[in-house]
Amino acid sequence: DEFKWPENLYVETWDMAAISFLVYIFGLVLDVVADSDDNSVVSDVTNDDDTKVTVGTLESSPTDLSVPKQISSRSNSMDHSFIPDDNHVKSRSEQILEKENITPSEVKELVEENLEALKDKHPDIFDDETSRASMDQCFNTLIGYVEQSKMKRAITLKSYCYEYTEREMIYCICKDSINKRITVVFRGSDKAGMAHWIGNMKTAKKPHSPLPPLLNGKIQGDKILFHAGFYDYLFNKAYNPKDDENMTNYDSILVHLSLLLQKFPTYKIYTTGHSLGGALSSIVALFLASTPGDLLPKPITCINFASPRVGDHKFLDAVQVLEQKGALRLLRIVNENDSLVTVPTLNYNHAGFQLALFEGDQEPKLTYPKLKDTYMNRFSRAYQNSSMNPTSKFTYNQSEYRERIENEKEALEKIDLNEMYDNKKLTGFP
Repeated sequence: DEFKWPENLYVETWDMAAISFLVYIFGLVLDVVADSDDNSVVSDVTNDDDTKVTVGTLESSPTDLSVPKQISSRSNSMDHSFIPDDNHVKSRSEQILEKENITPSEVKELVEENLEALKDKHPDIFDDETSRASMDQCFNTLIGYVEQSKMKRAITLKSYCYEYTEREMIYCICKDSINKRITVVFRGSDKAGMAHWIGNMKTAKKPHSPLPPLLNGKIQGDKILFHAGFYDYLFNKAYNPKDDENMTNYDSILVHLSLLLQKFPTYKIYTTGHSLGGALSSIVALFLASTPGDLLPKPITCINFASPRVGDHKFLDAVQVLEQKGALRLLRIVNENDSLVTVPTLNYNHAGFQLALFEGDQEPKLTYPKLKDTYMNRFSRAYQNSSMNPTSKFTYNQSEYRERIENEKEALEKIDLNEMYDNKKLTGFP
């Protein structure tokens, strides 16, 4: 079956919010399972049909936008699952994590089996009645989608990656056979982790050069400047010593996507994430959308939540070039006065559509940084996303985003992202 775009913005944003939260919870479970088993070892990556694969020698630089060409075999199963030694009696959690893909119902089962440890480590999420109710709603919605589809394992988490030294999952790839969608989901930091990121937010930027061919001559100069911390997270050498010496997390994502697309060539690619995950999803979406020709199906869609700024004005220019070419759709969702979206500040820009959600009866506000915008419009948008706004506050609550999307269901059902891009009055596109 061919891919069909979601019928409205409510469906599209709710789906991304749910899968983003699912991966966040999955990551917390993995942390607990890893901490509980000193004998566990880290395994590798599998293809959708159980073919064991790995990245071989790259014929390109770590930041090249082409898919690595040489892929050889590894001996183990799903990427970074936990394999006990021969004398270890496997728990139900370990049995699930040995599978080559994991469903939402199995993630829920993992939570239930490890609930006491999760309550102890993350009481604000797993020992809070309101938070648990919101979590259950997310699980039940995704499980309901699968049951209604009558398809076996219709939504699965396929490949997941850790920052090797800290055992913190950076991304997970979800295959959705119901919506014909492959989603790269970047795990957001917990509250302490995000506070650390903000507290150490370097103003230094790191250049990416040369520009991808799709952007050559389309923006001024020959490089884009990115926030160094976010950029390094993706493009520094990966920590896994089994990988090629030039392997980066971005390279690994390309390999995983290429393997899935070989089997599911009609699927579309999405990226998403919350907070730190939102920042990473924006950068990766830009590079995926810049891949030459039909290497990846276009457009790439990025829908993220509470994303900090990631790049300079040339990042904004590059995004708008790709949006006009139909290679990229980018929507950032922000809650009113969420200070996560206000940093970093000096010479950093947001890009794409912004959907602001409010408490109370105020309607959602949709804005776009027009190519030729008025000074007052630019100032108003910058002030709303500014730490100088006296009403801004530091929050970290993924559940609140899903709740506000649900509260604005009626309004969001009247909006379509593709139609927004066709509205030249809104975008200022020629």
